Amino acid sequence: MYRVWIAGGDLNTARQLLAGCGTQAAALAFGGHNGNYLVATEEYNGSAWSNGGDLNTARGQLAGCGTQTAGLSFGGNDSSGDLATTEEYDGASWSGGGDLNTAR
Repeated sequence: MYRVWIAGGDLNTARQLLAGCGTQAAALAFGGHNGNYLVATEEYNGSAWSNGGDLNTARGQLAGCGTQTAGLSFGGNDSSGDLATTEEYDGASWSGGGDLNTAR
């Protein structure tokens, strides 16, 4: 069986070095860098992106896991260097979580 890629909606904010999580029909994209480190979070519904709640800490090269209503962002870096920051997303906003033991 062959799988075919089809075009979905574009992110509202162009960026690189971002993180994401979720499923094809309920995803998150967050953080990243486009000349500045970003707090922007966007939610995907399977066809289009909409703005979600902003991260508390702007950063790029971070990691993410979980779902659109129970996501995690952790690590990454900003202009000061590597970060241990962890944040939890509840489907509307980010809150502080238990930070990583080692910044990375």
